[in-house]
Amino acid sequence: MDLATDASASLAFEGVPLGMALTEGTNAMGEATTFALILIEGDDRLLQVDLRQPTPALQIELDSPPVGIGSMPEDARFFITHDSALGLVSFLDPSTGEIQTVNGFASVGLLPDDELPR
Repeated sequence: MDLATDASASLAFEGVPLGMALTEGTNAMGEATTFALILIEGDDRLLQVDLRQPTPALQIELDSPPVGIGSMPEDARFFITHDSALGLVSFLDPSTGEIQTVNGFASVGLLPDDELPR
């Protein structure tokens, strides 16, 4: 509920929330921002809520099912971990909606020989 205008936004979910992360920062115009990112059980989407403006939650589609979320206070971004055998992490900038994905970093043990060739 926005205390200045008495406007409210519904945060009713269609599933069980598994995790939530909060982040604060500033947008490109220098305005303060506060966002919440919510992970829903059995859903390949995340809900992003702008806590400074009572608007409906944004649904963010992901390429792979998420298993965990967290925030990075240094740059006001979120990280999303995915269920992937070779490692997959997405980074979300809530101010712009841009998602960057890093994958393939968990490849230890793929090669039968543990010694590096010289």
